[in-house]
Amino acid sequence: MGIQLTPQQQQALNAQKDDPLRIINPRSHSPYILVPEMDYETGGELLEDDHKQQTLHEVALRNASGRMDETPRSSRSKSIWLTSAQRVLIR
Repeated sequence: MGIQLTPQQQQALNAQKDDPLRIINPRSHSPYILVPEMDYETGGELLEDDHKQQTLHEVALRNASGRMDETPRSSRSKSIWLTSAQRVLIR
């Protein structure tokens, strides 16, 4: 859904130059920022990419924390079966 700017709104938009136009909803007093559609879409893509990166980071942290309790493979004790004669020699 789109709306047409009034001449007063168009004049305010033109006066802003490179800055986005800040507008207020007179009923709710909620502030809004009017940005060109291309800027909005680019910002959405950046936010989406940031969200994906954050999700990957969280998954990596969960995986890493789960591995912290594991003993590294190289330091795990190895079972050695000795004959009774070998046990005597080791003592």
